[in-house]
Amino acid sequence: MKYLRLPVVALILCHFGISSAIEWKGDFRYREEYKDDDGNTSNRNRIRLRIKATAPVNDFIEVGTQLATGNSSDPVSTNQSLGEAQGRLSIGLNEAYAAIKPIEGLEFILGRSEVPFYRPGKSEMLWDADFTGQGLGIKSLLKGEMLSPYANLAAYWVQDRVLDDEADDAMLYAAQVGTSIQASTLIGFNVGAGYYDYQNVEKDSVLFKERTPIAIDYNLIEAYMALQLGLPIPVELFGHVTNNIAADTVNMGWTAGISAGKLKDPGSWNLWLGYREVELDAVFPYYADSDWGGGKSDYKGLKATATVQVLSGTTFGLACFLNQKDLKSEKDYSVYQADLVYKF
Repeated sequence: MKYLRLPVVALILCHFGISSAIEWKGDFRYREEYKDDDGNTSNRNRIRLRIKATAPVNDFIEVGTQLATGNSSDPVSTNQSLGEAQGRLSIGLNEAYAAIKPIEGLEFILGRSEVPFYRPGKSEMLWDADFTGQGLGIKSLLKGEMLSPYANLAAYWVQDRVLDDEADDAMLYAAQVGTSIQASTLIGFNVGAGYYDYQNVEKDSVLFKERTPIAIDYNLIEAYMALQLGLPIPVELFGHVTNNIAADTVNMGWTAGISAGKLKDPGSWNLWLGYREVELDAVFPYYADSDWGGGKSDYKGLKATATVQVLSGTTFGLACFLNQKDLKSEKDYSVYQADLVYKF
């Protein structure tokens, strides 16, 4: 079946291409990565390619699709390591959705798409940036001059157990509410909270191959705040905390950081620094950040990035992770990345 996917997707994209209303965008990233995992070192080169097309159906419905590289069994990475396969590299359908906007400020998203939830400081503590949810997402916003409250909802399949008549599907039901506050032309806030209820995921040998059977459920609550300062050099300060109330211990996670600068024109730049600590059962590990602490959960430490826009559509960035994983033994874990990104 996997050999049939690309011809079908190609036909879809060719059909999109005959319409002048189609909007295309994408990016290609080349990454050099060095990793030191408690004394075990490795070096690899990785690529990522993403191509997205969106097309209007009518005045209030839009359909979209995205192709991306990566392993089809990994929901949180679109990277492809060079040298892993001597044949062709893998590429698949990362997004396929319909966005319905019946009124201003309300959007229903059906299919597979980016999650609708606000992430303070682009935090990936709960959601890796490459993760796409499968099901229904809802985004609502009441735009105001000073206050702009919002609510985001989702009902996602985690695993469809169609082959087991006696087992219920593993699901995620989620809600997030918050508001942005424009206190002045120089000061803005974004504050909110969320609840994420994972159902029928415990004791699952398919979902949790590395911890079988898993003994807990995941019912996550979150709270966050971001402060934006409209200075000559834009600055954002953020904090994000989560607690898995279904677990009695090792159930807390938090992150805080600062971002300065904004990428917009050649010569512009951004600096980012953050600290994070995530206990073993604090987050649903298979949707969480795939880089910090080696991915998933049970880690702590710093991340720092520096990015400059060298040409139109071209950025060069450096990232450093100085972490410890397995918080009982506190094994050292560090990663250094150099990224060249072309956006089109």
